[in-house]
Amino acid sequence: MTPIEQSASTRAAARVAAFGGMLFFGVALLGAVLANMPLAALVAQAVAAEWGMGRLGLAWSDPLARELTAKDIANRIGRGALLGMAPAAVILEWLHLTHTCDIAPSSFAWSSLGLGIMSATLTAVRDQILLVGLSRRVLVHLDHALPRMLAAGALFAARTYSSETATWPEVCASFCFGAFAAAIFQRDRSAYGAVGMNIGWLLATQTLFHGALLDVRTLPSLLSGGDAGMGGGVAAAIVLGLCAVVAWRAPVRGKKAPPG
Repeated sequence: MTPIEQSASTRAAARVAAFGGMLFFGVALLGAVLANMPLAALVAQAVAAEWGMGRLGLAWSDPLARELTAKDIANRIGRGALLGMAPAAVILEWLHLTHTCDIAPSSFAWSSLGLGIMSATLTAVRDQILLVGLSRRVLVHLDHALPRMLAAGALFAARTYSSETATWPEVCASFCFGAFAAAIFQRDRSAYGAVGMNIGWLLATQTLFHGALLDVRTLPSLLSGGDAGMGGGVAAAIVLGLCAVVAWRAPVRGKKAPPG
């Protein structure tokens, strides 16, 4: 790349970052304004994220690859959901073995499951399109997974850090989660796998293990996360970090993901 091309690329990345920053705060503002209507807030945020990142040219799947069928999309979301539930199950077992959580059976409720799936889906679309998508568009000319993983992790961590009650293990876990999602996005060459992973993770940690299937209460401990929940402790940071490394380094079938 010539110096002129490099300068143009830098300016383009700066414009994307500036627009993305405004979109980031706009989505957060929607959440604050609609705080008394959580589901409506998630709908508005997901729509705003999709609209804004669409303006920046983010595609749900690689436009250079073959067009995905409905079955392909469902398979990618399903595989992603399993990838999200797996680390949640590992963390739960770790906390159980170390006696840093209380687990009690809970009566299954279809209504809770339905609401949990809806909430998890909207949250996943918002976060993957906005946070992971923004990191990909800013680094569109840098066709390497690691910088994109680090950038996405930094955005997830920054959002968590903005909370007054955030703890450092929770911030670290958020960073690792963002990196994990970005690695799946890069490997899958589409957003569907990453969205599915996010859905599976949220469905496990906030619905299935939060009353719909089991009632899990984390005890005060850095390992478990205490009040932050099982996704905000050292155990979560370690497990999600390992998942991110595996997703980054494991062999990929087919061609390498192109920029975008």
